[in-house]
Amino acid sequence: MSIAINGENRPQIGTKFTYRLFNNLLIQMPVVKWALFEGTGKKPMLEKTVGEFTFNQKALGKSYTIVASYLNTFQTGKTELVKLTVQPVAGKPVIQKVSWQDVNHKELGGRPVAYMDQVNLVIQTANIPKNDKLTITVFEDEYEDGHGDSSRNMGTYTALVMKNGQAGLIFPHLNLYQKKLNGLDYLNESEHEFYVRITYDNKIEIIKDKIILKVKNELKQLIKPDKSNNPATVKPAPENPNTKVISAQCIVQFRPKSNWDGSHYGFDWIREGDSGLPADIIANIYEKIIGKYDASGNVFQPDPTKFTLLKPLFYPVTIPWKMVGALPKPYYVPWLSLFLNATASIKMLIEVKSPPERLKIRYLNAYFELNVAGGTKEVDKSDKRFSFLVLPAAAKAVTAAGANRKLDMSIKCIKEFNSDIILEVYAEEKQLSKSIVDKLAGKMNIVANQQKYTANVVFVNMTTLINGGTTPASGYTPSFAGQQKQYLEKFIRQALITPNIETANFNLAADATLITDYVFNTPAGKMLNKYHNSGSGASLVAYLEAKFNAVPANSRFLNYYKIFFFGDRGGYYLANGSLRHLGGYANGIPSKSAVMFSNPQSFYVTHELMHCMELSHSFDNSGRFTFKQGLTENIMDYSHIGVPDGAGGTTPILPQISTWKWQWAILQRNVK
Repeated sequence: MSIAINGENRPQIGTKFTYRLFNNLLIQMPVVKWALFEGTGKKPMLEKTVGEFTFNQKALGKSYTIVASYLNTFQTGKTELVKLTVQPVAGKPVIQKVSWQDVNHKELGGRPVAYMDQVNLVIQTANIPKNDKLTITVFEDEYEDGHGDSSRNMGTYTALVMKNGQAGLIFPHLNLYQKKLNGLDYLNESEHEFYVRITYDNKIEIIKDKIILKVKNELKQLIKPDKSNNPATVKPAPENPNTKVISAQCIVQFRPKSNWDGSHYGFDWIREGDSGLPADIIANIYEKIIGKYDASGNVFQPDPTKFTLLKPLFYPVTIPWKMVGALPKPYYVPWLSLFLNATASIKMLIEVKSPPERLKIRYLNAYFELNVAGGTKEVDKSDKRFSFLVLPAAAKAVTAAGANRKLDMSIKCIKEFNSDIILEVYAEEKQLSKSIVDKLAGKMNIVANQQKYTANVVFVNMTTLINGGTTPASGYTPSFAGQQKQYLEKFIRQALITPNIETANFNLAADATLITDYVFNTPAGKMLNKYHNSGSGASLVAYLEAKFNAVPANSRFLNYYKIFFFGDRGGYYLANGSLRHLGGYANGIPSKSAVMFSNPQSFYVTHELMHCMELSHSFDNSGRFTFKQGLTENIMDYSHIGVPDGAGGTTPILPQISTWKWQWAILQRNVK
């Protein structure tokens, strides 16, 4: 008869887990004594009569053995031992990112390969111990409809998780897939698409059918390996940032400056009420305002599970000496996006419990220039690719509990890079042995900027004559178009996208269809109707897009995003007979066109264009994350106007200055 311990073999720290002993008939067995050993040690750390164990922060990265002593009355009549090996983890296991990469370890991002190319599948995990196994199944999607019955199973593989949290597969070439698929297809397809399902120990099962590997049905190599080491390739961090702790007796947080208006760089972080920006206040920390709206769409319901899904995007580490209840306070690593030759002026928030010998920022000197008033620079002798920016002595002085010291810094990108880079802050702390040890005090992620993204947009200046007379209305003046370009550029560059904005004229002053089908009367004069006057025809923007594209001279704009600007008012009648005025609207999420009516406010164009690029409202349940309306500074919120706050009042008017890191990925995939 077999006996085994039943319980979690990857327990989360700070949570009590119960272990029980069962035989193969699923009968629970009485245990005389439970014991806990570190590794394969011979002396127990803990002995108790109940199988309840709670692991703390110090247990991370270690292996433990739980031993149950029981009396084997069925066979030997002696006390026997049953063991279970466990490895505590910091949180729930998470698959953070899945990417297909070429032979040079560059993300394919939709670029096709052929059957003689080497392809790498890279999976970034969090809270999965080293050497644990992922099971990966590769599917070919016959009808490009996502995971379904039409998908073909191309094989199942296993991959071990490495110390840095990564796992992956290397496909030296894919010609075996070519033979298999061409033998199954009714016709030889010119291109096959593959996606993966990833499972982990009954804890995770995800299907990544939106992250596609495109393979041309050709037996050749499209992407050649680099002949030498590419100096722009940054080696990944030697350790998974998720397994680290802020081990120093001080904390350094990176934040945008309180006067940041969204220009020059992108920055995303878990709002904790500490940046000084108008929307970043304690009452509106993200943990409180993330959730979903009820079926009516009017009542916001905070949802802690949504915050749990958001946290891994910021590689949380912990601060052992700073507790929140019974658990160490998390440190969320922010994201900075920066173009080549651009400079970000940001600030550090420094909290010091015990003063170090020095505080210093470690950075790759081939890619960045860092400056802090009063700081000094030196090369890292252990690895000359890195330099240290040593902060001025005043930065290390003890601060009051819970308070912080602000210190401005600038960071300039001087060379592009194709992998995300981690900036780390270290405190030099003197040990009892008098030796100096570097201890982690803070971090910042910097988004890879080597891959180029361009958003092609055309501002279409409409000429109309819907109110009679002889003076037509025009959509915009050159100065107005310039202002809109400048505003749009600020936000879209946060996602490392370069806007290519052109202008075109489109005269529909004599267009009878426009007057007949899309103009209606109001007490204040005629207006353009968002919808077809009959209620069943094409919408205004659909009509405009088709008519504009039909002009041969406009063929070069076929794949551009089109913004049609009118000098006329626009809107539509609601079912109750009331008139709804509009500043503008997108043709859908996603789509390729939008309409702006007379005198749109500055944020309308950018907001609607980003709808076209697949961004939902920040408060829409259909988005990846949903926040309470009016409480963020995100361009997809309605925080620029007062909206009902659910308590009989209205939300404060907040400047819109930001986009989120997860939105950057959506924007990028829509402009390729």
